[in-house]
Amino acid sequence: MNISSKRLCSVALASLLMLGCATDPVERCRSATSSDAIQNCAKDSNEDARKGVALNESLQSDTLRELAKDPQWGVRSAVARNPNAPADLLQQLADDSSTYAAYVRASVAENPHTPEKLLRKLASDPGLWVRDAVAKNTRTGAEILRKLAKDPDGRVRSDVYLNPNLPADLIPKLAEDSDVSVRETVAEGRHTPEEFLRKLADDPDALVRYHVYVNDVAPKELREKLGRDPGVQEWVKTEIETRQYNARGVTGSSPVSVPPSYNSPSPVSPPMCIGHGVGCP
Repeated sequence: MNISSKRLCSVALASLLMLGCATDPVERCRSATSSDAIQNCAKDSNEDARKGVALNESLQSDTLRELAKDPQWGVRSAVARNPNAPADLLQQLADDSSTYAAYVRASVAENPHTPEKLLRKLASDPGLWVRDAVAKNTRTGAEILRKLAKDPDGRVRSDVYLNPNLPADLIPKLAEDSDVSVRETVAEGRHTPEEFLRKLADDPDALVRYHVYVNDVAPKELREKLGRDPGVQEWVKTEIETRQYNARGVTGSSPVSVPPSYNSPSPVSPPMCIGHGVGCP
């Protein structure tokens, strides 16, 4: 194939991709601007079109209210995610009790404009995804986060730790959580105080210690010490092998050679591109 043919194929492919985006009902209706186009999407028999327009941030509240009555939970969930949804409409959707209602309530819980009073209610929701969405919401305040820090599911407690509104007094509690996945989250947190990184560097679980090791805000001498930890070295090797496997799966390329330092019992320098290290692509 000559250069001109290659260019022609590239142009044709780009045109097809653009056409695909233009004909996708979700994207088409989500980006619609004219009132006629919006109304057509809202009345479209295609559920995806109605989902797309329900996410459209230029939508007026009256159209959102109509879509909130849609028989399909996916459309109601999209309305609940729209940042322009009025507070009273979010309250209505938070009381959704139909089939798959938890998805709708979870969308209310993740909306950045959901009132705190409603987030407090959803923090006690029986649905795990709903409580987890509250834990992730940057509007969730300290009082609610303290409640969720006692949630029976470790995923919720982990997301409490990642919330930028995390009260400082919860750090010690979560750093000693009985669920190893929560301690891993604390160990890899860039906002974790040095005091707790040092404690977690002695955690009985090697994966927790590994997360301290790859955390580039941990003191250099602490990371160097962990580089000599056999359990941490095993996780470093596992991470490298996983990346090699994934690279072969995507590109079909030959395995990437493992640096000699990872195959020897000698100290391992903190890898700057393993986990969340500086310099990762």
